[in-house]
Parts: sequence; structure tokens; C-alpha cells
Amino acid sequence: MAWRLVLLRPDRVRKAVIFNAGHPFVWRRARPADDVETISWFRSFFRLPWLPELVVRSGDWWLLSRNLRATSRPGTFDDETLDIYKAAWSRENAISTMIHVYRATIVEVPEAQGEPTVPVRVVWGEDDAFFPPAAAELTAELAGPGGFTLIPDTTHWILLEEPDLTSREMIEFFRSP
Repeated sequence: MAWRLVLLRPDRVRKAVIFNAGHPFVWRRARPADDVETISWFRSFFRLPWLPELVVRSGDWWLLSRNLRATSRPGTFDDETLDIYKAAWSRENAISTMIHVYRATIVEVPEAQGEPTVPVRVVWGEDDAFFPPAAAELTAELAGPGGFTLIPDTTHWILLEEPDLTSREMIEFFRSP
């Protein structure tokens, strides 16, 4: 959503920091399904009507809980943290709203320009299991000089794994001229 805002409504944004989200144009060249190390099945699955909502609720949110733990540093999603997530997912329409983000990504944005016209900083966890390395490389190109920071030994859940570092990245970027 942040990319869409930056590309389609730059008049509404002065600067943007985006965490582990590839520029929308990278999917034309960096397909997650082409990378066997990437978990890409969920993108197609979440585009189906009603079935994803049914499946992810089963077994006390087993699939989502397992996925969070499998794709993060050990200890990032302990039982207490997962209980908070499960409570949030259980709220009325919450899980459908989350899944609708994936359903919306199939809509092309032809009027958007490729390179942002406002300053953007993309912060990316080097060990992200959801995006192929090519997506990070292409996003870095589109973000421009100084617009991309790759953080080693972090995953897709970089905000939880490195809260101090990610806070510093945002503060420094928003303070810069």
C-alpha cells in the first residue's frame, strides 16, 4: 500500500520508509515462483475467494502461527506474541482485510511511474523468505541511490527482530534534508 501511495499520490507524501516490500514493478521480472528458496504459494492461495479465510482460522491459526515462526529468527514469535496476533486476527473482518491486500495486488497500476518522485528508503531483511533476492535487487535499482538498505541476518520480520535499528533508519531518513 505504501508503494501505491508513493507512486500514485506523491502529492500526499513527503518521504516514505518501506520495510520488506518490493516495488510493484519488480514482479514483472522477479517472480517469486521462479526462486525455489522463496515461499510464494501463499500469494496465489490468498487470491482465492473465501477458502483462505477458512483455512487460516483452522487449528487455532496453526498455519499462520507456524509460518511466522518458520520465517523469523528463533524467539521472535514466542507464545505470548502469537497470542496477541491470534487475538488481532480473530477480530471481525481482520483476516479478510489482511488477505484482501494480496487480492488487490493483481490490479495493475499502469498510470504509476516506475521510479518514485519523492524520497523513499526501503529497508530489507537479507534473509526474507517471502521475496526472491532478485526482487530486492530490482527494488534497490528503482529506489535510487541511497534509497535501499539491506540488513544482514534479518528476515521479513525485521521490525520485530531489530526494533532499535529500524527506528534509527526511520529517524535518520526523516530528519535528512
